[in-house]
Amino acid sequence: DDGGVEYGSCVDSDPSYCELTLPDGTEEYYVTTYKHSISDRQKWVRFFERASFGASTSMVETELASSDSFKVAAAKWIKKQRDDYPPTSHREYFRKRVNPRS
Repeated sequence: DDGGVEYGSCVDSDPSYCELTLPDGTEEYYVTTYKHSISDRQKWVRFFERASFGASTSMVETELASSDSFKVAAAKWIKKQRDDYPPTSHREYFRKRVNPRS
């Protein structure tokens, strides 16, 4: 446990620049960096896995055909889900089918 001590910080104006302060001691440290990027298809699959019950090929293809940026298109998808579909309740669905009380 580091006791809530912050060992590093990044510069807001340049997120690629960070400083790291190591605690005193006899330990040895090494720092590695790498760049990682994912394709637009991977972004959409990841988004739908988190925002729905999973991604279908047609859902991903529809969004890939959009001329909007990923952030704009994702915001539009969320707004459409919120505005066009009534809320559902898993608990209500489950109770109606498993333990009807009527």
